Amino acid sequence: MTNNGTQVVTVITNVANEKLNSPIITKWWYLQWKKILAEFVSTLLLIFLGCMTCMPLSGFSVQPPMYAPIGFGMVVLFNITAFGHISGAHMNPSVTLTAVIWGKMSVLLGIGYVIAQCLGAIVGYGLLVMVSPFDLITNAVCATQPHIGQEPYQALLVEIILSASLGFINCAVLGPS
Repeated sequence: MTNNGTQVVTVITNVANEKLNSPIITKWWYLQWKKILAEFVSTLLLIFLGCMTCMPLSGFSVQPPMYAPIGFGMVVLFNITAFGHISGAHMNPSVTLTAVIWGKMSVLLGIGYVIAQCLGAIVGYGLLVMVSPFDLITNAVCATQPHIGQEPYQALLVEIILSASLGFINCAVLGPS
C-alpha cells in the first residue's frame, strides 16, 4: 500500500515538474502543498460541520442556545488536533494575516492559505446546502447578520473588534518573533 502511495506522489511530482518550468515555483509548491491543503480541508470542515450545528433542530420551538457554540468549538478542537501540526489550523484569513504581520509565515504562503481558506469555505457551505433537508440560504442559516437593532457601522465595528481580539490571542500563541 505504501508503495502505491509513493508512486502516486512521484507521478504528481513529475507532472508538476513538467507543467511548471520554474524550479523555484516547483520547489516552493512541493514544500508547501500539504499546508495549503490542510487549510482547505480544515476550513471546509469548519464551515460544513460547524454550520450544521446552526441548522434548526426538529421538535424544538426555541433552539438550544449553546448547541451551535459548543458544536463550533468541537469542530475547532478537532481541526486544531488534526491539522495544527501541519498548517497551524488557521481556518480564518484574519489568523493568517496576523501570522504574516507577526513574521511567522511568508506573504506568499499567507496568500496560499487565504485562497485555500476561501475555497474551503465555499466548498464546505456548498456541501452543506447539498445535504441539508431545507433551504439554508432563504433561512439565512450560518449567515453572519448584524443584530436587528444595529446599524451597519456598528456591526462593522463589532467585527473589527472581534477580529482584532482574535489577532491578539494568536499573537500570544505565536509567541515573540
